[in-house]
Amino acid sequence: MVTYEYHKFITDRDINNLADVICSSPHSLETYIAEFGVEKIRQDLKRLNKKLWVYYNQEQYMPDREGLFARLIFGLYLWQLPAEVQCPYVFIQNSSATDFYNQRKGKLGTSDSYAFPDFDSNGNIKALIPTVKLLGLTEGYYDLKYLETLEQKLEMCTDEKKTGPAKKNLEKISAFCTEFKNLNDMLERMDTEAFSKIRKLLAKSIMTVQ
Repeated sequence: MVTYEYHKFITDRDINNLADVICSSPHSLETYIAEFGVEKIRQDLKRLNKKLWVYYNQEQYMPDREGLFARLIFGLYLWQLPAEVQCPYVFIQNSSATDFYNQRKGKLGTSDSYAFPDFDSNGNIKALIPTVKLLGLTEGYYDLKYLETLEQKLEMCTDEKKTGPAKKNLEKISAFCTEFKNLNDMLERMDTEAFSKIRKLLAKSIMTVQ
């Protein structure tokens, strides 16, 4: 596995011959998607016989919407890329201007942490305090499970009367996810209600092909 800029990886044989997996930087992947679209990524990966991982950190993507951001990158956005893994990414600022263990303290603090340590009176970590971002990650994981469950059910079901409507619903969700120019565009237009509608549609489709 190599962490590299996506557009350089697919054109640099010296690099892509060394790795089966590219863990792409977010800015290079977003630039590539904006220019060529998601389908081109599928073609690239198939042609090179490579797998795609991604890492998205929060700072450059609407930091005031942490929960929705995490839900997208660990769920719907990961599914439509297509990527197999979203790597949790935390950029640690270790300086006098911030607290190494609490990145929300100080001028250089980031919003990349998913949980914070809770210390006892002796200074030992007794528990982790979850964040809205961690809750979003969890919901994104469940969105992904719903999508994968429906895909598996469709593969097993041979009744076209049942699979027809469910396939159309899955295609509708895929088309919705790929109509956005980039992740920021998707974030601006998504809200909790939109996620709920997609989850309900997936659940209904899964029940249809039981």
